[in-house]
Amino acid sequence: MIYEKLQKCRIELQNKKLKKSGKNNYAGFEYFELKDFLPTINTMFNENKLFSNFSMNEGYAKLEIIDYEDNTKVEFYSPIAELELKGCNKIQALGGTHTYLKRYLYINALEIVEADLFDAITGKEEPLEENKKEKTEKPICPICNKPTTQGALTSWGMCGDCYRASKKEDKNAIK
Repeated sequence: MIYEKLQKCRIELQNKKLKKSGKNNYAGFEYFELKDFLPTINTMFNENKLFSNFSMNEGYAKLEIIDYEDNTKVEFYSPIAELELKGCNKIQALGGTHTYLKRYLYINALEIVEADLFDAITGKEEPLEENKKEKTEKPICPICNKPTTQGALTSWGMCGDCYRASKKEDKNAIK
């Protein structure tokens, strides 16, 4: 029953036409923040008798969605990557890691569609003036720290190899 309820929430959420409030002025794009979709998801989950729980463990983050009528659940996982933000202390970086992972796990679980851009360059140093004119460097995947082979990150903010690996983990995690 949980899959039916989750799919119902996915369809209902996509029909809400959510607005992105996050802005990356450096890279010039908008993105979803938790406040853009989490209150709506919480209401939909409550109406469908679902409960969600985000947690971080050694090396991975997990989002559990539990049907509290029959106690079935589905789990979504993501590997944890260290977040490096310029001008932040360790506690702030940890909070940023929590926020990023929670956001990406909900985006994955509810299949929220975002443009194929990533805000990983937030807080990084400005490129040199000569590099601003033409950007030919491939983005670095925040999970494996390697340049992407396709020259772009997926909408989940990682390279294709890490994305495929996370999807395999998702399939193994579904109970």
